[in-house]
Amino acid sequence: MNGFNYKYQAIKGGFEQVIKEVEREEIRRMGRTAAYLRKQVIKQIDNMGIKTQSRRLKKGIRYKREGDSYLIGATSPASHAHLIHQGTDTRFVKNYMGHQGVSVNVGYVAPKPFLTKTFQEEKDEIIKRLSEPL
Repeated sequence: MNGFNYKYQAIKGGFEQVIKEVEREEIRRMGRTAAYLRKQVIKQIDNMGIKTQSRRLKKGIRYKREGDSYLIGATSPASHAHLIHQGTDTRFVKNYMGHQGVSVNVGYVAPKPFLTKTFQEEKDEIIKRLSEPL
């Protein structure tokens, strides 16, 4: 909206209406920034060479509005995202293939912090997008 419309609304509807419109614009801006950050996280997954056959990790990167803020992270179908992001210790499977008492080392997953890395790399851009004048 341009300055003329804000002045007109202030005269007609009072400052409350202007404040509500500014708050709505802030929420819209946060939503657009969250969408941008989601795309950057997906690009980071590719850049880090994280391979998943079913592409569930990329499909599970989402954002949602909660109150007057946005949350960004991994949800279903990427229920394994935390294992990729944080890594795992060496894991063993007990009773391997139904054999009682047989434990098999199935290895570990090295951490690949794709979310943290994206947030750090995009910090300046996020601040810029959220602090632009209305």
